[in-house]
Amino acid sequence: MALAQRVIDRLKSSFDDVEGLLALAEYQDRNLAKPKIFVIELSEQPGQVVDGTGLWRQNVTVTIGVLLVVPARNKARPDISDERQLIRQALFGWSASSDFEPMAMAGGQLQPSRPGIAAWLDKFTAEYTEDAHHA
Repeated sequence: MALAQRVIDRLKSSFDDVEGLLALAEYQDRNLAKPKIFVIELSEQPGQVVDGTGLWRQNVTVTIGVLLVVPARNKARPDISDERQLIRQALFGWSASSDFEPMAMAGGQLQPSRPGIAAWLDKFTAEYTEDAHHA
């Protein structure tokens, strides 16, 4: 199972509405009645080849984005600190499987959005080792 799907499953224990990248395109023109979370695999960055093992092994860092989208109508300024804290509690230090190191925080920022919504993207990273000789 892909890392993004594992993150979606993890966040569903704290949030009602969590989906992946494909669902994000469907909601771009819709109004939201309640907060919604989209989980997106943003990047995969290979590191150095692990030396001294005699095998082709390489560490890979995956960056996952958790996009929190909330209604912001009638000049409302939504406070998303509680939702962000729940996301952080669910993911920071959590390991998706024995193949991944625990997730680390990698920053966050307000995202450009259309009128009627506010969006914040928190990033998390996890590392795993790719083995060229894995059977």
